[in-house]
Amino acid sequence: MPTKVLKFSYPQVPLDNSYGTQVTINLKRNNLIQKYIGVVTLGTLQGGTSPAWTVSGSNPIITHVTVTADNDVLLDMDTDMLNEINKLGFLWTPDGLTYRIDMTDIDFIKRKNVDGTEFPSYAYNNITLTLTIAPLSQITSGSPTGSSGTTFSLVEYASVYPKAIPLVKVKKLQAEYNLNATGLNQIVPSPFYTLQGAYKLILYKMISGGVGSDSVISKMKLTINDSNIIYDEYYSTKKADDNQLFNTPLDAGFVADVYMAGADDPSQMLVLLNPQVTRVIEQDITTTTSPVIVKGVKIIYVPS
Repeated sequence: MPTKVLKFSYPQVPLDNSYGTQVTINLKRNNLIQKYIGVVTLGTLQGGTSPAWTVSGSNPIITHVTVTADNDVLLDMDTDMLNEINKLGFLWTPDGLTYRIDMTDIDFIKRKNVDGTEFPSYAYNNITLTLTIAPLSQITSGSPTGSSGTTFSLVEYASVYPKAIPLVKVKKLQAEYNLNATGLNQIVPSPFYTLQGAYKLILYKMISGGVGSDSVISKMKLTINDSNIIYDEYYSTKKADDNQLFNTPLDAGFVADVYMAGADDPSQMLVLLNPQVTRVIEQDITTTTSPVIVKGVKIIYVPS
């Protein structure tokens, strides 16, 4: 455990002119970062007829988050995926305004950040946080033309250890794939499993008609080199296993490939690094309808 955690605030960022665009914040380069916490404060809507905010956990004002260090993308995902990871890791309830961006690995069993996986911001020259802001029409009713006083406040949480410790580099990256056939979909090569490092887990969201659904997938299978079957499971049993493992029910459409839920046994992780050893990665996903969009966020340990 670090001896303490220090908190450092950033200047507030106005969002009134940023709806439907991206906002980039230059991050500090001084500390060993555990996480960032960002909060949006809603301002006053202008124009329209009885305008009102409709922001909620399922209709967030920030729709995508990316952290990049010297052109290396360390974290990149939609906020619905971020919110589900935070729910599973910390029983976090999203409100559409508050965003927890953990740069560490997460111990999903003990519900805490994993020591030694912090982000060494001092090792990089240029670090940015990029936020995608929803269009104003998507997060309001009454057709307002603008707002005043809407801001984003950011605080970084830095770990302080009594002496230097070895660090492991962690990435959290999203990929997406369209399943266009009803029945068996063979995904080769896989956009979710690539030769990048050691896989802790992949969190999926199965989307049909724009919403997460547990009824659109019947079976999932992962095979390496045509004969090494990593798993072959019915979706319903896979989801039931996940619900017990995380000790909280995953939201509709979410399911996970879990290799190391905690942090105590890295030998359980699925290591994919050597193209001479890993030649073919095939994911089979059997659908009950089509099309189905699959989003997946992988948490992986990568070489520094």
